[in-house]
Amino acid sequence: AHSLASLSGGKVVDLPYRAEYGPVPNPLGQAYERSVAEGLGMLDHLAQAGPFILLGYSLGARIAGDFAAGGHRNMVAAGLVADPMDYGTDKAFGVGGRRKIGKSNVFHVAHPRDIICRCPANSPIRTVADATAHLSFATPDEWARDLIDRLARDRWQRVAIDWRNPIAAWRLYSQAIDGVVDYLPRPAGRGFHERYGTDGAGDGRTYL
Repeated sequence: AHSLASLSGGKVVDLPYRAEYGPVPNPLGQAYERSVAEGLGMLDHLAQAGPFILLGYSLGARIAGDFAAGGHRNMVAAGLVADPMDYGTDKAFGVGGRRKIGKSNVFHVAHPRDIICRCPANSPIRTVADATAHLSFATPDEWARDLIDRLARDRWQRVAIDWRNPIAAWRLYSQAIDGVVDYLPRPAGRGFHERYGTDGAGDGRTYL
């Protein structure tokens, strides 16, 4: 998930939060947003000990990025890999939205074919991400309340689909399917979300 490395003693701490997204990987796991809140609470406690470097991957990058955006006085630097809230580009950014940290000591790594951090702006996958943020079979009432609140307050990422243009709509959904296929494990290996240690930008180094 992510580590908090202390500069004074060189100690590396793996944050023991429950890295769960509802039923994944635990059928009765907690909701994604609960995992985020749990991780942030642990970080807030650990960060008081002294200067540190924060590293996060995927859900861990969401937590680390949210924490870095708060500008903790002890944070020397942060590295975010596959952040689902990556600010990205005009055409593609994090599947959960975008969060601009705006600090020179925060470094972002995003595989161009990883839908988690490079999801097209109008992808219907964004609506799926919004609708499942509080998904958990352990607390279905919490999920239902969140869905009702989203409908009542219109708390959805803006996704523009021109249904009057069926070809354009078909392309959007085909693109979304391609993104999910790229995410999933392949017969010959891992999906692009798990290939940061093997793929690279062409200079001989991997993304990591």
